[in-house]
Amino acid sequence: MKKEQKQILFTLISGVSIGLAAIGFWVYVSQNEKKLVIKTPFFEMNVDFIGRHIKDGGMYLKRQKYELAKEKFNKAIALDSENIEALIGHCYANSMMKLYAEAIQDCSRVIQYDSNNLKAYGVRGGAYYELKQFDSALKDLNRAIELNDENETLFYNRGGVLNEMKQFEASLDDMNRAIELAPDEGLFYLSRSRVLANLKQYEKSLDDIKRARELGVEDPNLEFEAKLLKKLQAKNQ
Repeated sequence: MKKEQKQILFTLISGVSIGLAAIGFWVYVSQNEKKLVIKTPFFEMNVDFIGRHIKDGGMYLKRQKYELAKEKFNKAIALDSENIEALIGHCYANSMMKLYAEAIQDCSRVIQYDSNNLKAYGVRGGAYYELKQFDSALKDLNRAIELNDENETLFYNRGGVLNEMKQFEASLDDMNRAIELAPDEGLFYLSRSRVLANLKQYEKSLDDIKRARELGVEDPNLEFEAKLLKKLQAKNQ
């Protein structure tokens, strides 16, 4: 038994036993590496070690403490190697730590157990994109959008992949859809401005840069891009 589990077991048994010994009732304890069960005539208490690690991992993800999150999800996976929630959490942590090859491995395991897992396709597609494996990224994001065609982030990410693949018209369609679903997301306008520039639609590109600024996007390249686009626009008139 691990040290952490022994401490939980000792604390729970001690507290319950002291309280019940005074009134003469029995306590039955069943414990394994995944769960602790305490039964009395009045109640039954279950301590789920896996669930506790997953909950702690999720808390660390929200706090952007990715190494600690990964450690917690690792503990859950060690107890149940097929736990989807733990594997997805581990995948997110790896992705945020830029450990993209490990994130891909995690997501692939999830898909092996659940072939319709939206999060796994979405995160794996993003990891493939970061590794410049655009064909694989596109395949995963296509599948994710098949599973949910109302998710703006999926369209935005696929638009980015298509832009890298120089499929600018298809990229623009996806960026338009992302903005339709989330019209106040400034980053979407900034990315669409770059697609429009690739299509030589400079005036529209400048309009998107302006809109991105209005929505509070802070990007040190914005001023440079605006000046460059104005020069290109003047050159092509």
